Amino acid sequence: MKRKLLPLSLSICLLVASAWGYANDLPALGQGKATHQSGVHSAVNSVFMGGIAVNGGIPSQSITQKLADPVDIQGNIMVDPADVGKTVDIIVYAKFKLEPTGDAYYFMLRKLPEGGFDIPLWNHKVESLAAFDTVTLGETQTVSLYKGNFVATGLLDVYFGYLTTAEDGSKTLVTNPEPIAIRINANEAPPSPSGDFLASYNFRPNPNGYGFENYGNDDKSAMDLTAEDMIALFGRDKVCRATTGDCVLNATAQEWVEKQIKGMDGGHCEGMAVTSLRILQGLDFKGKKLPTDFQAGANATYELNKESVRNYIAYYFVTQYFSEVTAATIRNKPSVVLDTLIDGMRNNMLYSVGFYQPEYKAGHAVTPYAVQQKSDSEFWIYVYDNNYPNDNNRVIKVDKVADTWVYEGGATIPGEPVSEYRGNATTLTLELTPQSAREGMFKCPFCADSADSNVRAATDPKMLEVAMTGAGSLMVQLADNRRVGYDPLSGQFVNEIEQAQKVNIKGGLGENIPPRISIPYPTDNQPILIFITGKEAQEESLTDVVVTAPSFVVGFEGIYLDPDEVLMISLRPDGKELSFLASADGETPDMFMSFDPENTANAGYMFDVGGISLDAGKTVTFTLDNGALLVRDDDGNTDAYDIDITRIDNNGKQTFKKEDVAVSANAVARIRFEDWTGDSGNITLQLDEEADGFEDDTVIPLN
Repeated sequence: MKRKLLPLSLSICLLVASAWGYANDLPALGQGKATHQSGVHSAVNSVFMGGIAVNGGIPSQSITQKLADPVDIQGNIMVDPADVGKTVDIIVYAKFKLEPTGDAYYFMLRKLPEGGFDIPLWNHKVESLAAFDTVTLGETQTVSLYKGNFVATGLLDVYFGYLTTAEDGSKTLVTNPEPIAIRINANEAPPSPSGDFLASYNFRPNPNGYGFENYGNDDKSAMDLTAEDMIALFGRDKVCRATTGDCVLNATAQEWVEKQIKGMDGGHCEGMAVTSLRILQGLDFKGKKLPTDFQAGANATYELNKESVRNYIAYYFVTQYFSEVTAATIRNKPSVVLDTLIDGMRNNMLYSVGFYQPEYKAGHAVTPYAVQQKSDSEFWIYVYDNNYPNDNNRVIKVDKVADTWVYEGGATIPGEPVSEYRGNATTLTLELTPQSAREGMFKCPFCADSADSNVRAATDPKMLEVAMTGAGSLMVQLADNRRVGYDPLSGQFVNEIEQAQKVNIKGGLGENIPPRISIPYPTDNQPILIFITGKEAQEESLTDVVVTAPSFVVGFEGIYLDPDEVLMISLRPDGKELSFLASADGETPDMFMSFDPENTANAGYMFDVGGISLDAGKTVTFTLDNGALLVRDDDGNTDAYDIDITRIDNNGKQTFKKEDVAVSANAVARIRFEDWTGDSGNITLQLDEEADGFEDDTVIPLN
């Protein structure tokens, strides 16, 4: 990457009075995130708002604009009462990528002693941040970030906040958790390709591709998959509490869908590649086939806005994980993939294309639409890349003689950087998935009984799946020491477990989310070890670890994973006991468990326990036992638990929440919930401080 990036960042014409009205007009960016210079995160009650207005329009959290468009970026902080009155440095920084799958560079806005600002690179260390301004915090703090024009294309995530200094001189950064996200495109679209095609579909990026680019999650993502979608994917009898009336999702179905949505923050490329082809095919989705069915007045896919199809895109995004789809995917030598695609184009067999960087990193899905022969050995596959709307010159170059491929993307234009997406006859990193594989119902990964004549994979073995939602690496180890996944010691992918499988992830925004690992369900109920490492993350990664098996979905959420850090989770295969070993900085994620009852007349439950702080190297263990949740840790400190229990029966959901539940040092906490019906009965707490059981311990009502 060239230093030509340096002028991009914010091209400083700062602190110009804003034309916007009140801070309340700004989009919500969430409750602030506090990060100490040691890397430890903590809770903070500051609330952030902010946005970008283009051409004098309404401020938005996320926007796509042309390079020539003038912008105004503003922020506002409702300051944590504990920080009001402190003298702090106001901080503004940005993450920049030249392209969605490219390397990230951080810049900060630094106030100069002689006046004005410059924009140096930032090394991503809290103690290295320079002041944008120095202020005494009031209850509300307005930050005028930028007004003017950008000077280069790319992707910019803008953050702002304040830097406090403790008595010992250490610093803590409080900043917005969700960035102001800006996509800066060229003023003119690239020209169409010229020359004859060897084979093609009746598809072009415009009008058949989307006019918006690939995206992560936002404040509307939670509704991108619904109970209706779950019924269509797996069948009503698999996911709903009752076979008639409004669908109340089972506990495991509810947990599963929430975690799938969370995993889409790395991009929606798979769903965009598939659905753009489905609209071309005229295939039905909830009674909609044509662009005008999704959005009134839209005559082409390119005219659709994201809101009109985000449910459609999310639905087909998750199909990449299902065994029926992975089994149908063609992974072969580049020459074979090319010939298969050409044959499909000539015979109206439609495929999406998946490809990866070496070792299956940064997976991406695109829509092929034409093949052009450039020489005796070189062939170009033209693709609609959903990271680049209205771009006709994105190509995968295949050399049939050398049996290699490279995704040059825009490198048909001289001077563009060489792609890291490349492979050969042995890497198997270029693949085709037929559209036909995504029709019908699928085997349910979390259902107690997936045998169903309507499900194509009903004969597959019962599996236990482990997945991460963020960047990093993953390995699973059985009690007999057999392993599958990325070995952090050797740096190699290993597979010593018969019938174990991996599913490579295609999100498209360059996140190194590791493959999902599935193993045959262990019958001995001996603990499984799960190792996660930040080795494949360029920076600190925020991830969940999700374990899915028939009748349960469990795991840990909110894991901050540093580069080269290795963390360990222990899991009993029935899902009813799991442990987390704290890392060197002692950060502890929240635990979640969801279970459906063996007797469907009984209630299902979802549990979430947070607020636990462990010393480095200490362990916390959660166990479900006879209508109670047991929590114990070995760090010898007093804790304050945040407890969230949801009970689900045929009538719906009832939720209990209680924060800061005091637990004395060295005590085992028993949270009994089986007598609680939502409308009556108690949730109680007992603390076993003598390690002699709970018979003589006081019962404390929590509700």
